[in-house]
Amino acid sequence: MQKMEKKLTSKCLQRVAETLIINANLMYDVGLLNGKMGIALFFFHLARKTGISVYEEYAGELIDQICESLPRDMSVRYVDGLAGIGVGIEYLCQK
Repeated sequence: MQKMEKKLTSKCLQRVAETLIINANLMYDVGLLNGKMGIALFFFHLARKTGISVYEEYAGELIDQICESLPRDMSVRYVDGLAGIGVGIEYLCQK
C-alpha cells in the first residue's frame, strides 16, 4: 500500500511540476504567493526531494527572471512584493 501511495504522490508532483513549468513562463507576477518566487521555492524543494537537478536549474532560472524584472515601483508587501521575495531568498540561503 505504501509503495502505491508513493507512486501516486510522485505522479501527482510530476503533473504539478509540468503545469507550473508551462504557466510560470507566461506569468508576470514575481511575488511569493501567486508568482514566480513561490514557484521557485516549490522547484527547489522538489529537486531536493527527488534528486532531479533539472528542477533546481529551473528554479535558479526563475530566480534570475525575478531579479531581472523587478519594477521600480513594486509593492513592499509580503504576499506580492519585495518583502516576500526577500524572505524567499533568505529562506533559500538558509536551506
